[in-house]
Amino acid sequence: MSLNIVTEEYFRRYVQCVRTLQDKYLYYHDDRYYKAVLIWCNHVDIFKMFHFTPILKMEGEHGTGKSQTIMFCAGMVNRYAYLTGYTVASLRNDIDHNNDRGFFLDEQKIKLKEDVLTLLRVGAYRTGGCIQIAGKHPGERIKFKVFAPKAFGTYFPLTDAALESRCFTLYTKRKPDNIFREDAVVDIIRVEATPLREMQSIILKETRGRISEIYAGLRVPELGSNRIFQIYRVLLSIAKAYDEICPDFGFYDAILKIGISQKDRENAERDLSNIERTAFAEALLWYVRTYPMDRDGSFYRLDKIASVLRGSDSRYSGWRIEDLSKGLKKHKFVIKSSRPRFEDPNDSNKVFQATCVVFDVDKLNTIAHSGQN
Repeated sequence: MSLNIVTEEYFRRYVQCVRTLQDKYLYYHDDRYYKAVLIWCNHVDIFKMFHFTPILKMEGEHGTGKSQTIMFCAGMVNRYAYLTGYTVASLRNDIDHNNDRGFFLDEQKIKLKEDVLTLLRVGAYRTGGCIQIAGKHPGERIKFKVFAPKAFGTYFPLTDAALESRCFTLYTKRKPDNIFREDAVVDIIRVEATPLREMQSIILKETRGRISEIYAGLRVPELGSNRIFQIYRVLLSIAKAYDEICPDFGFYDAILKIGISQKDRENAERDLSNIERTAFAEALLWYVRTYPMDRDGSFYRLDKIASVLRGSDSRYSGWRIEDLSKGLKKHKFVIKSSRPRFEDPNDSNKVFQATCVVFDVDKLNTIAHSGQN
């Protein structure tokens, strides 16, 4: 027999208290992100009931609050593992032994091996969460039971297309100087969020059945039936159930608009990455010859290249740094890349990171003059 604790007033108090805690630690340029983070955290506590669980990825420049979000989410879920300073070996070990919780990975400059990428991209529960990866010896297979949702921050798009395709991505920007947010610490947030997690558990317990019904029958024409729909299906199901309790917050509409934006962005990137190879090589050669002083030991900054190309050629008018990076990777025009830190020219106390590359100029010349597509 249901106690019907979750009245509209109860739910409203929960949402308002979560937003108060968010305002203490987080800043987003898009108000819908606050709702998205709340819904994603709720999904973590019931992820086993879904066939597919979305990975939360925070993407943005250094110092824009990605780590703040990761720590906040770790404080808001009941079962978690917050990892920082990890190595490939320790990450693999943690995933192997703590597979029934949310993993929260802070930014780390390590190259993830294929086996770890395989474990990270797992998001399906219908097979029991079991997956096998190759061992060190020929024919050896190691079995992992892993199906937990993951969250992490990154400066740039992931190099693993399969992992990227499972991500629910939020883009961070620098907060205005007149807005203050406290530095997040997971243990402190968990103490502050204790009553909120308890309310969250009660809400999920009473709405779980309704969420399951919505999830089973949900269709979203705006997102189609592809991977984007599968990513957002879980979040939209929870959002719709919550809107039935209290429609004032507009959770479903907020999540849907983020999903449509991500779909549009991915379609645009896909179109831009298919630009004619010869034209791309010609544009890069033009940049190298026109801006010879924009380099340090033959390294060129992608942010400056993207900015110049946007203003010089209509074909690149919508290009971002990520688009340029994907085009370079696809056509293999880069010999070497790095991400050094630079001093902010407007504030000597601030630093930022920028991706720098060394072009294969001989290849650019060959392609530009060969007419190859």
